[in-house]
Amino acid sequence: MTHPGYFTDSLSNQHWYRCVQCKYDGFDLDAICQHVLLQHGPIILPAMDIPLERWVADTRARAPLPMVRVGIGLLTWNIGRVSAYAARAVRNEVQRLGLLGVEAKVLWLDNGSDDDTVKTVREHLGDVWAVADVRQVNLGQCVARNLIIAEALYAKCDYLCMVDGDIELIPYSVFAMTEYLHSVLHLGIGCVGMYSRNCNHVWDQHVAVTCRHIEPWMVSHDPGIAWTNYGVFNMQMFRDGIRFDEATCFQGPGWGLEDDDLYLRMKLAGYASVNTQYFRHLHRRRHSSLKLLDPVLAAKVFIQRQAYLMHKYHNMPLVEREVEMIGRMTMPVLEY
Repeated sequence: MTHPGYFTDSLSNQHWYRCVQCKYDGFDLDAICQHVLLQHGPIILPAMDIPLERWVADTRARAPLPMVRVGIGLLTWNIGRVSAYAARAVRNEVQRLGLLGVEAKVLWLDNGSDDDTVKTVREHLGDVWAVADVRQVNLGQCVARNLIIAEALYAKCDYLCMVDGDIELIPYSVFAMTEYLHSVLHLGIGCVGMYSRNCNHVWDQHVAVTCRHIEPWMVSHDPGIAWTNYGVFNMQMFRDGIRFDEATCFQGPGWGLEDDDLYLRMKLAGYASVNTQYFRHLHRRRHSSLKLLDPVLAAKVFIQRQAYLMHKYHNMPLVEREVEMIGRMTMPVLEY
């Protein structure tokens, strides 16, 4: 049995896996997967061997997600041409979800763009969006995402996919992540996302062409973060009152730590967050919001947010490790 391009079951009907890139072998599937990740980099699983049409028919026939409504929350700001690609990917994903019998609603919010973003996104979304909210000023990501969450609650969504306006959804990935969350409801997992660093900036053979299913061995709890850039959330945690922090330092233009704060809120409320590093996605303009900000303003806001979170979670043993890591964080060195 061959696992696409990475390791083989070297003894028929027995759990003995051998890496196809080096001489490593072993009995445990988790061990071989970790070996491939550590020694050969993130795995990019290609399309499954089963024909797509058959897979869609089989998946719909077994009704894995009965009576489930999924929201796709797209957040855009001042990257018109890039967001056009993201919007088109969202529109295509809505159609795929429909083929699988899953109802989807697009919850798009533009955060005060003053370029052609609103026009181009509206054109590429077409008629699939349920709510379009175009703001005249930049409210900040926390306020904007809370508005998306409020719309998802109003629409009675069971799950919400959050995706940034410079990221393109891997085909069928919203279904795969939703199906995974639905299967682990008893474990208290509030979010599953695509690992943010396993991305590429241009479409080529190194970007996953499909993500139809997420196996339990494909997910990891590290790094601990809420995957707001590209992830699916269980709406129950939002019904329980978890929201993005709207403190002064998180309002208006700024960058960083809003997803860390949401993760800490999730953890304190008993919700876990996981990610999969096995699918490389397309992030056309990583750190786009930071690149659009004045560097002096961005640095000032980051320091304010960092100090605020250090004070907010001071003396909370359950998140002590995460707070220490926040205290060591610095802004990334940008590559323009």
